[in-house]
Parts: sequence; structure tokens; C-alpha cells
Amino acid sequence: MYDIGIPEIKCTNRLEDTQGRSIRYDAEAISRPTVCPNTDIEHDTPRFHVHSFKNNLLRDTRSEGKLVFINLKVQRYRCSECGKIVSDTFSFYDKHAHITNRLREEFVRRCIQGETFSYIARDYGVDHKTVSAAFKAYTATHNKELTYSYTPEVLGIDEAHIDDHYRLVLTDVKQQRLLDIKKDNKMSTVKTYLQTLDKSTCKCVTMDFAPTYAKCVRTALPDALIVIDKFHVVQEINRCLDNVRKDLQNLYRKQGINIRRFKRSKRLFMTNWEDLSDRGAEALSGWFNEFPEFYEAYMCKETFRDIYLTANTYEQASEMFDLWLDAIPDFERFFPMKKTMTQRKAHILNYWHFQWANAYTESVNNLIKGIEKAGRGYKYDTLRERCLLEINRPKPEKFNPRTAEYVPPEVLSSESDSIDCRKVLYNAVLEDTKPSTEPPLKDYVVIYLEMNSSEKRQTAFISRMKEYYDRLRALEQRST
Repeated sequence: MYDIGIPEIKCTNRLEDTQGRSIRYDAEAISRPTVCPNTDIEHDTPRFHVHSFKNNLLRDTRSEGKLVFINLKVQRYRCSECGKIVSDTFSFYDKHAHITNRLREEFVRRCIQGETFSYIARDYGVDHKTVSAAFKAYTATHNKELTYSYTPEVLGIDEAHIDDHYRLVLTDVKQQRLLDIKKDNKMSTVKTYLQTLDKSTCKCVTMDFAPTYAKCVRTALPDALIVIDKFHVVQEINRCLDNVRKDLQNLYRKQGINIRRFKRSKRLFMTNWEDLSDRGAEALSGWFNEFPEFYEAYMCKETFRDIYLTANTYEQASEMFDLWLDAIPDFERFFPMKKTMTQRKAHILNYWHFQWANAYTESVNNLIKGIEKAGRGYKYDTLRERCLLEINRPKPEKFNPRTAEYVPPEVLSSESDSIDCRKVLYNAVLEDTKPSTEPPLKDYVVIYLEMNSSEKRQTAFISRMKEYYDRLRALEQRST
């Protein structure tokens, strides 16, 4: 007798293949049927005689690092009183299935942990459709738990370009949770979702510069403040700075001058002042001396970053923002950016009312693209379900064998308890569909400020501004 953790059967034999890759157990039911299903005839003490049998080969979870098969002998019995045929019944696998229920649960658990259908299928020697069917069966019975219908206090809106389509991504920025992925990001789709939210609960909506999202929010959530993510604001200025570099590069190309130095220096211009090494600062200073327009464009970016780093109140930020708008260099490449910044000024400055950024939504976009790329072309429904389960799953605590408690096998819980534990492993992901009451995670700008010492920031800021004003005075003297 061999115990494999299934109380309904007894294993009479254990065999291994000659290659050492798999184990096969010969098994049969522990007990025969005792009740005849035929209710038309009264039975005194029905007896059942063996009528026939067949063998079902079932796949089970791995053991000892090897594949496990159960060669199950399923017998049919004939009732001695009415002649009714009765067959062995089992609950550890579904009728007509070729895998055990706990193997199906193993498929789902590994899918939620981020493994692809094809990888799991190769690991167990099954078709990828078998794994996909197990995952789809799970999501079909837990469909309600995949939908987060509550209204977040801080809503994040963005889109992910997947399979030549833009998918609308909605997140709870405060509670760090992916809410949903819509099939497209059309205005009607955004408006339909926003109309399902509670207007009094949603206080803030973070997004990029997309005007359609802002229009939908103003219509459906008039009391919610729109906050444009600061990363996208600085990115817009960086794009203008890079366009200035390209214009100068193209000018030199027409004159037949080698332009490789311009291409190699792109990353140098994009680097923040305080992150420059001594060698980088020296190289950048050389560029500024040779091309003063680079200096003006670069300082346009750095002085704007100072607003986020130094302004403590909305009034301070608004005053600094107006001064910065007036100081934008008179470059043609900067005209569209200046117009956009002027039009969306209120949404940019709302950051000082609700200091939330869209960083979590952007990170979710990267995770979604990674899941889609690993799956090599998931359908929309499958991609949505996988992302909701995988991204929102709680991170397991790191196991420490030094502090773990070890007991003899006989002290461990019964098989029923272990089955419950396995269910918890992949059901715990969806148990809590309500927003958590835990304090929100720190905004990434706070984390950045904590990681970089205040002394280093202050020194970089003073140095930056001193050089800035020195060069302005030099330019004024040249003009006079």
C-alpha cells in the first residue's frame, strides 16, 4: 500500500519508467457501492457483483521531481436484486477527465504566479489547451471576484498599446490595485466606466496629457481634480530639448560635418543635473560653452524640475510656474510645449492639492505588456483575466528556514486540511475585493527625496542656479 494523499483509493503497486522521468501507481477504489440507485424497487440488502472494469490513466501533481500517473481501475457492479449497473464514483477527478482536481488547481496556481500556459503544459507533458481550459474554468466560477466595482479615491487612467490596439487601463492609485482593462480607449468606453463611479468618493484622477480623458472626467466626475502626472510633464520638456539637439545635428549634417558626437551625447542632455558625474558635468559644460542654445534648453528643463522639488504650497508652485513660462527660450521647438503647458496649467498645478502621480498605472502598463509578450498573443479576455489575477495577487512572504518550525510528518494536519491549504493558495488572491484601510504607499517623489540626501540636493540646486544667473549676466553684458 502506498499513500499518495487521496483517501478514496488504495494504491496497490508503484512503478517507475526506465528513463526515470515518471511514476505510475496502480490504484482502485477502497470500498464498493452499498446503495442501489434504482428507487423503483425496494431493496432489502442489495448485493453487488463485479460486472466489468476499465482502467483510467490520470495525471497527478509531481512527486519526487517526477511526473505522476494513476492507473485507476474503475469497476462496474450489477445489483443482485434488480440488475441495475452501478459504477465506482470518485470526487478527486471529474468524470471523463484525465487529470486530477489537485493537478487542475496546480495549473491555476502557477498561472496566477505568472507562468504561461505553454510553459506549464511542457512541464507536465500535456497540451497547452488543457492548462488554458483549467484556467478558464476557474475564472468562469470566480467572475464576480475579478470585477472591482467600488469607487477608488484616486483613480489612474492610461492606455496600453497591445496587439495593435489601445487598451484602457484603470487603476486604484492609492490602494495599488489594477481595477480593469477595457477592450479599447474610445471616449464612449471611458465615459461609460466613469459614469458607474460614485461622484462623491472619487476625489482625484491622475492621467497624462490626453485631452479626451480630461473631457470625460469633467463630464462624469465634475468634482474630481484632474492631476497630470509630473513624469509626462518633464517628458514633454525633454522631448523639446531633444528636438533642439536634432535641429543642430541636422544643420551640421547639411554642412558635411561629422554628427556622431551629437547622437552619443543624447543621454548626457537627458540626465538630471544632480545625477551627473564630475566627468559628465565637465562634458556638459563644454557643450554649453560651444552651443549656448543648449544651455537655455537644458535649464528650461532643470528649472521646471525645481518647481516640483522646492514648492511646498499651491501658491508657491503657481508663482514659480508663471515665472517659468515667461522664461521659456524663444525656440520654435518650444512653442507647442509652451501652448500646452499654458492650457493645462490648472491640471499640472493640481498636484499640489493631491500629491499623487500616475507612476503605479505606468508600472502596471509595463506588467501588462510583459504578460502579453510572454504569452505570445493572448486573446483580450484571457489577457484581462491573467493580468487581474497576476498583478493584484499579494506578494508571498519570504520563507526563512532558520525561523520555520519543523515537526514530524505524523503531527501534520490531515489530508482534508492540506486540500484546504492548497485552495487558500490560489483563492486568497481574490478574497479581499474591497479597498484596504492600510495607509497609502509613499509617492515616488517622496521616496526619491528620501533616497537622495537633502544636502546633496541643496548643493546641486545652489550650484545650478548660481551658474544659471552667472550666464545670464554674461549674456546681458555681451548684448550691451
